[in-house]
Amino acid sequence: VLYGLGIRHVGSVNAQVLAEQFPTVQQLQQADEAAIASVHGIGTEIATAVHTWFQQPANQTLIRRLAEAGLQLHSTATTTAKTTALLGKTFVLTGTLPTLTRDQATDLIQQAGGKVTSSVSKKTSYIVVGDDAGSKLDKARSLGIPELTEADLLALVNDGGKGT
Repeated sequence: VLYGLGIRHVGSVNAQVLAEQFPTVQQLQQADEAAIASVHGIGTEIATAVHTWFQQPANQTLIRRLAEAGLQLHSTATTTAKTTALLGKTFVLTGTLPTLTRDQATDLIQQAGGKVTSSVSKKTSYIVVGDDAGSKLDKARSLGIPELTEADLLALVNDGGKGT
């Protein structure tokens, strides 16, 4: 639902990260920019966009009307990792992977206990690189972040994270 609100800079990955940190829309609505920006993977530009969006009276009315209509405005997501092979690891995907879609790769990482973010930072554990990788790869290399191919990722998940 958060992604569907059309908040500037909030794609599906950022929406998921925000929903994990702020399980109810009221919590996110009441959060200040600093609290939003403190969420891993969310920078100041996204935090400002989210905070500003929730401060607009028209958007507050929209949220109220959606709640009155019975739309679920709280997260029911729970950590349901099938394994803990990648527990505590943060991944960024870039480029086109040979056999997995982004959603499939994200699900694979999350099911193994890992986390996927959309931007590279010093907290990123690995960058998964496909064809036509761009600026994310450049930034990861400048920060010394280890690179994985799709095959490397699959091996990490299948060997229980021993390579991590």
